[in-house]
Amino acid sequence: MNYRIECVPEFTVLAKIRSFDAKNAAEEIPKFWEEYYRSGNGAIACRQFGICFGGSADGTFHYGIGNRCEVEQKPDGATVCHVFNCPDLTRIPDGFEVRTIPAQTWLKVEARGALPKSIQSTYPEIEKEWPGGLERIYGMDIEEYGCCETPEDSQKDDYLCRIWIPVKLLGTEHYSVKTDVLTASEFNRLGCAAGWEMPSEKQSAAALRNSLVTFSLYNGGTLIGMARLIGDRAMAYMVREVVVLPEFQKQGAGTFLMLAVQQWIARDVPDGWRASCELFAAEGQRDFYQHCGFVALPHSGNENGMSTMIIGQK
Repeated sequence: MNYRIECVPEFTVLAKIRSFDAKNAAEEIPKFWEEYYRSGNGAIACRQFGICFGGSADGTFHYGIGNRCEVEQKPDGATVCHVFNCPDLTRIPDGFEVRTIPAQTWLKVEARGALPKSIQSTYPEIEKEWPGGLERIYGMDIEEYGCCETPEDSQKDDYLCRIWIPVKLLGTEHYSVKTDVLTASEFNRLGCAAGWEMPSEKQSAAALRNSLVTFSLYNGGTLIGMARLIGDRAMAYMVREVVVLPEFQKQGAGTFLMLAVQQWIARDVPDGWRASCELFAAEGQRDFYQHCGFVALPHSGNENGMSTMIIGQK
């Protein structure tokens, strides 16, 4: 099962929503999609998301089809919805609603193949291969659909969707992250614990001083991990020296730390800008970083990463 864990800020969607019975939802929801496009609703909000808004005791639940939207309140009191393919909707179309998706940590699982089979077959796979260290939060699931140039694209074997499930990291209530408090001696001590050959404290102090930000991971009051960021604060960030002490590994500490790093970047980048975040994975850690949302090189648009060491002569 290919998945990633990601913190997503609050956002809004414009969606057409209908009630379904869990007993026959697998048959009825695809019909809802067909009707949605037959009636021209795709011109208002193309299919970016299918959202399950939670269920009732009688087995019914609400399901919506729609897109992200930005809601703007005009000085005259008017509400304008900005949607991908309808940027200036001055009224909410009949049958549509604006819903807020709260800020949340999500488990995002890939579903690859023809619809609707790929989505329907992935849900049992998620239950069977549920990742350790995560608790499912019930109440909302999201299906994120890839772009289609033609309806036939969604029937291809390589068509990619993702299922979002809200989760909580287990056993992390004692963890906390502080920024820009890491000392050179702590940096070197944690690096040595990871088996690295560390530079002098003078060189480490210079590296920390010139970093964008440093992260110190604590269990209670005990320092158990670190990371730091370098970059231009516009297009490129690089994560360096990620360490969690061996006795705290595979207990959610590394994921907790990496989510803090990614949230810091998201708050640092101006709204709407896209910036890359890169790192070199230590031996045996590639799967961990992929679950944190990183993509191994090479992949489309990028060749293998390369580096070299340069000896100073100043």
